[in-house]
Amino acid sequence: MKLKSIVVNIVLAGALFYNLPAFSVPVKWATNNHYYEYIYTATEWANARSIAQGLTYNGTCGYLATITSEAEDIWIRSNFGVGDYYIGGYQPAGSHEPNGGYCWVTGEAFSFDRVSADNYAGQDVLYYYHDGYWDDDSMYGGTPRYFLVEYGTYIDDNIHGNAPVYYTSNVPEPATLSLICLSVLGLWRRLKK
Repeated sequence: MKLKSIVVNIVLAGALFYNLPAFSVPVKWATNNHYYEYIYTATEWANARSIAQGLTYNGTCGYLATITSEAEDIWIRSNFGVGDYYIGGYQPAGSHEPNGGYCWVTGEAFSFDRVSADNYAGQDVLYYYHDGYWDDDSMYGGTPRYFLVEYGTYIDDNIHGNAPVYYTSNVPEPATLSLICLSVLGLWRRLKK
């Protein structure tokens, strides 16, 4: 009986820690004095954007990383590699497909582009693809991926800047699901006594 109790407690503790977001240590790029942090929590782009907007570091706001120059792109690739993580580029609703109207979540000009021509598939958000180029995905219902957060100043023009994005889903988030499981386990333990 004692072993069973230990196992249940280990499972409960594991469920609590399983859903905590995994963060890396922010790294500073001296050229723009911004910090960048790789978030090891796989989620859809819209949710990644909301999470990033809720983060701060050294008194600056977080947002999905914006890559506005070749120098910044080279620095990001050398520090975070390439391979399936979301960045802050997206197409506002009504943009010309397959690649028209892209902008950054900060309102910065979309003047630097690393999307290979064959990677534009008419979807509306960008991620760093494993071949070193950017690719597009769906804002809602896209593939869950890790994401890169940038901490710095931004332009909030209330049109496409760092204004809030409200994420809704019919599927419970992992933390909610864990709370449900923990409640059921607690009830089961109480009924067993």
